[in-house]
Amino acid sequence: MAATVYLNRDNTVTLSLTQDGVAPNQNVITKAALWVPGSAFSDGIAQVLDTTGSNVTLTDSATKVELSLGSTQINKGTHYCYLTIYDAVNTNGIAWDTLIIQVSDWPATV
Repeated sequence: MAATVYLNRDNTVTLSLTQDGVAPNQNVITKAALWVPGSAFSDGIAQVLDTTGSNVTLTDSATKVELSLGSTQINKGTHYCYLTIYDAVNTNGIAWDTLIIQVSDWPATV
């Protein structure tokens, strides 16, 4: 998966959760977590952004993950992140997908 994030903008990225082309049963997913590498941050420390914070949200009866990263202090560039999904059975998490995030400035200014 790939996504583009524009710094200091309210844009969000919505990821549909499917496995073998089929969406999970509604409300089965309990948590989503996005591991972001240290190279994405000025302090060099990797971070996990998850649904307990404000940057990752489960939507559409927990069949989609919405990422709101435009207001984070993330560095410009391409970052290879890892999405982990949790449910009541898989409490250690399911390695879901690699997400390539391109972070840049929005070229239009107002």
